Amino acid sequence: MDQTVGADGSPVSDPKHRFFVPSEALASVSAGRPAGALVRLPADLSHQLHTVLRLRSGARVLLLDGQGEDYLAVLVGRGAEGVTARILDRRPGAGEPSLDLTL
Repeated sequence: MDQTVGADGSPVSDPKHRFFVPSEALASVSAGRPAGALVRLPADLSHQLHTVLRLRSGARVLLLDGQGEDYLAVLVGRGAEGVTARILDRRPGAGEPSLDLTL
């Protein structure tokens, strides 16, 4: 896994779980400094995180907004309305690989 640096300057490993999240879900954190902001994740993603993958509080995930930004987040809880994550860092997305592959 790649090593990146978090908002506090400490090294942070990229999580293995990456999810596309509607930009509306991240609208509250897309402007300004998002570190520490809480985000309620959509119901379908909450189901996948909690029930299918069995991720619990403390698990780190990468949220992709489809607009070129990646958000490193940690799951902090699950309530009746879904899973909540705390944003740790925002950075430009890596995008598609530049490798051209012909089969």
